[in-house]
Amino acid sequence: MAEKRNQLKEKQQERVHYLSEIFPVLGTAYRLKEAYKEIFNNAKKEDAIEALEVWINMVKESGIYPLIQFTNSLKSHWSGVIQYFESKANNGFAERVNLKIQEIKRTAKGFRNLDNFITTIYLHLGKLNFPFHSM
Repeated sequence: MAEKRNQLKEKQQERVHYLSEIFPVLGTAYRLKEAYKEIFNNAKKEDAIEALEVWINMVKESGIYPLIQFTNSLKSHWSGVIQYFESKANNGFAERVNLKIQEIKRTAKGFRNLDNFITTIYLHLGKLNFPFHSM
């Protein structure tokens, strides 16, 4: 957590410290957020699960209701959280593909024929290379 804070510029560090002093709950929430990011960015599966459970207990002790709601959501999806740490996989690729498809649909102003739409998606996302020969 301290490492991340050191990546902030000096003025930003001062501002975080100042706000944490004036609004202690905000400071606690900030520290918990940074600890959460650290768990997901650096921990191996065995360490991460244990660290996440410790973090959840810290959130409960903090009494910050929105964070407690978040931890309840985490617990309800616990098997997916564990799976993330096992594979480090996420849906980023699927989101990128979906974004590109939506962009194709938007730039085409709609397709009258579903087959043409699907073909256009294949052309854009299939990374096809058509060698053109001059006659």
